[in-house]
Amino acid sequence: MKLHKTGLHTKYRSEEDEIRPVRLKGSGQTFWLEFGRYRDDWAVPSVEGMVETQQQDVAILAALTVSEAELTDIERLSRDVLPRVKELLESGECTSMKDAFRSLSIPWPGEVSRDASKLRDYWEPLLRSREFYITLLLEHFRPDLNSYPPDKQIELFKETCKQVNAFLRASRQLTNFLEYGAPNRDTRPEVENVVRDARAAVLRDGGGLTHRQIGEVLDVPLTAYSRLKGGHDTVSKMVQRGRTILESAFGEEGWREKAQAIKADAEARVEQVKEVCVTRTAEVIGEPIEDVRPHVRLNPRTGLPELDEEYEAKFKDNIVEYVEKISSKYRAERRDKRAGTQEEGSHST
Repeated sequence: MKLHKTGLHTKYRSEEDEIRPVRLKGSGQTFWLEFGRYRDDWAVPSVEGMVETQQQDVAILAALTVSEAELTDIERLSRDVLPRVKELLESGECTSMKDAFRSLSIPWPGEVSRDASKLRDYWEPLLRSREFYITLLLEHFRPDLNSYPPDKQIELFKETCKQVNAFLRASRQLTNFLEYGAPNRDTRPEVENVVRDARAAVLRDGGGLTHRQIGEVLDVPLTAYSRLKGGHDTVSKMVQRGRTILESAFGEEGWREKAQAIKADAEARVEQVKEVCVTRTAEVIGEPIEDVRPHVRLNPRTGLPELDEEYEAKFKDNIVEYVEKISSKYRAERRDKRAGTQEEGSHST
């Protein structure tokens, strides 16, 4: 007994070591049961429990997350994406969050052209934050995820994104500190500000955007002074700094020429996209192209073409009918493809 209490029985190491995960039914928590690591004074294999995940699993998860995930804009995700995912899950149109995310690449039934033109806003967060990776994580750790009610799936997904955001920021902060940090000094990489300022200057000199438009594109909040006086003083300073950076990279004359070339190319591309929108809209609503063209404008935030509200309201039924037709066609093709895949799987087995 004394040997047992002092821990000297550890010298009797068992060759039957076995570690198994155990998932508790109530909380869903997983802990690790280590069986047979040692044999005690009675020659009985020991049983020990570990709440913490195995270190190698933590390391694998950390490496994958840093490699595959990106910071998620939770506000835009909650506003523009997750409500649509929830609709798809509740309607039964999609049986998993992964399928629902894929479905967001097409217009929704009942949407008009202006809303359809915002699809890039809905899709960009998905591409940037790798939502598919988040769903893969959830499906791995919770194999029964698809059986959860839609509300619970959505909340789990959103909270996972928050946790991943916190992890990515912490890992990058540690890396930055180890590389060039010092105690009590901001460790945000200076290059982030450099790129942001350069982007602001490109939008101004090459895109012709106003300071307020640039603020909307780059999500730079207005100051109280700018709200009162107009313009955007923060973006104005960013543009000045960015222009200095670009002139340093290309030379003062070189940047001026490059900015002019960017502006000319951007204007040509925008006009091309706008003309496509005019032609397609005229086809949908059955009106002459020349009558439609004056009513197509560019969204000041996204740069995408859209109909003015009055003209859109006039032909809303035509547009809704067209969007529903395209959506139905896409969904039918997706169902046929899914059925074909299942049929191939049954033949192979």
